[in-house]
Amino acid sequence: MEVIIRPGSELAAHLAAEIIGRELRANPRLVLGLATGCTMDAVYARLIQMHREEKLDFSSCRTFNLDEYVGLSGDNPNSYRYYMDHHLFLHVNIDMKNTHLPDGMAADLGAECEKYEQSIKECGGIDLQILGIGQNGHIGFNEPLSAFRSRTRKQALSPVTREQNATLFTDPDEVPHSAITMGVGTILDCRRCVLLATGEEKAAIVSQAIEGPMTSTISASALQLHSECTVILDRQASSKLKNHYHWMANGHKKPEVMLDWQNSLHLAANIPECRSNDCSGPLGERRAKEI
Repeated sequence: MEVIIRPGSELAAHLAAEIIGRELRANPRLVLGLATGCTMDAVYARLIQMHREEKLDFSSCRTFNLDEYVGLSGDNPNSYRYYMDHHLFLHVNIDMKNTHLPDGMAADLGAECEKYEQSIKECGGIDLQILGIGQNGHIGFNEPLSAFRSRTRKQALSPVTREQNATLFTDPDEVPHSAITMGVGTILDCRRCVLLATGEEKAAIVSQAIEGPMTSTISASALQLHSECTVILDRQASSKLKNHYHWMANGHKKPEVMLDWQNSLHLAANIPECRSNDCSGPLGERRAKEI
């Protein structure tokens, strides 16, 4: 697991967007897993800017969102289809036929979940999955006690999650009691995942997910099992981490350097700023340096 800490939330979000941009340029037919929520607002705003100013091309990519509320139609402003359309899809050159979210209005929710899993498989699996983390450690809507092998399914929402999301609804009583979500196992099947977390309110759960034991009570802790997982934090979200982490470049280096995870140790050893701050040690003895 790579842990990257940036001084502020906007810089953290922009780094997540740069990772998406690089992956999309390398593979125009990228299968992209997407998340919703306030943390993602700045990521999608940056992607729209990259499309307009840098000609980032979405025309051939395919997307699958993590989840959708049960009982909300796509034209409901609180649905995740509506969120994605207005925060990203309608502002870039993506083919709307290639954008997938679960249908929360499906008559047979079980069949809809199986169909969603099959659609992901037919696209060859998710190449890059973007994740946020809930206050109780959920990824997607995988609430505490979700099995690590779980697949796309209907999930009852915990009181903590409903309270957290209530600020987005005019009437808190309108927050749905359930959602369709990719399972933890579905998420772990992705080739690469990036978790973005910002703000002091996420610090405690981030520390537990990254440094604590793997447990079904904190779904995000399952990411410790993933062979290619990058966690991007701002300074506040990282404030309760107990260990020090190796980061491979500084803010003055171009994105191509920052994004080359596999060569991070080699690059750090050859960056004067990193040498002076001792961030070139082996992974077993990580050192931290803000980028």
